[in-house]
Amino acid sequence: MECPNCGEQITAIHTGKSVYFKYFRGKMTTWESLFQQAADFATQQGEGNVISISHSEDHKDGVITVWYWG
Repeated sequence: MECPNCGEQITAIHTGKSVYFKYFRGKMTTWESLFQQAADFATQQGEGNVISISHSEDHKDGVITVWYWG
């Protein structure tokens, strides 16, 4: 397989795991509360299983997504 951006050869290794996500959303809560919920969930997934945590906001509607292996 080749990287579409730089052309570097990439070796894909299938580990039998799948990527999952869980999102935390709320207009009626604070960012601190949303991030705490996401952090608590990410901690429960165990070390090495969280891929990333992303966030976005639109018209005061905050969304935090935790991507993880499962």
